Amino acid sequence: RSPPSNSSAASDVYKRQEGGRVVRTASLGLNLPSPASLARSGGFNGIVELGAVTAMALRYLGVNLNFAPVLDICHDPSAANALPGRCWGDNPQDVISRGGVYSSNLRRGGVQSCGKHFPGMGRAQADPHFSLPVVDLDERELFKTDLLPFLALCPELPSIMSAHIMLPQIDPDYPATLSERVIRGLLRDRLGFRGVVFTDDLCMGAIAARHAPDEAALLSLKAGCDLPLICHDPLSWLCLLYTSPSPRDR
Repeated sequence: RSPPSNSSAASDVYKRQEGGRVVRTASLGLNLPSPASLARSGGFNGIVELGAVTAMALRYLGVNLNFAPVLDICHDPSAANALPGRCWGDNPQDVISRGGVYSSNLRRGGVQSCGKHFPGMGRAQADPHFSLPVVDLDERELFKTDLLPFLALCPELPSIMSAHIMLPQIDPDYPATLSERVIRGLLRDRLGFRGVVFTDDLCMGAIAARHAPDEAALLSLKAGCDLPLICHDPLSWLCLLYTSPSPRDR
């Protein structure tokens, strides 16, 4: 299907610039504090400044969409799930308020924001860069905590990125990124999200262990995602994808 009408995704230039250890401008001398460090400092002035400075730097580089904020809740700061230092809080309200302030100040500076990782990766105990985490919660339990930041902020978010996690109580067959029950059923139908849905990198171990990137891209489109991300050797996979049947034809 076509991207939502409120999207200019075809002309966007994307970057992942969260602050802390996820900074893509360090070689230019711009190092930014992490969300967790700003959350510990209290108040919102630092968050406002982070959003504004990030937007200014990205605009200078020609980037108009940032893959941030992280809307995952930090349930376990010691978990090896790629999230330590990247979360805005350990409860839904802090993530909503801090992540929302950061997101709005990005957009005020002329850079679109992207909430991630839907429907919430904070309970994962494995790193999806290497393996597929399993989060054994049903829909009712997700709506009590992990989904709340997305539910609260999705009306103002232009885009959302999916999580590479397995939710066996919702879909025992496919991880969230490739699951029609999660993307179309939960995000589109239950939350009513009408913005752009990105996948996380389909070359990450959580997906690549079971699906080649071109196959995963087609499955993600069938699930309801708009833009699959292939971040390693993309041209070779795009050639294969170009010659593959449309997901509608499968």
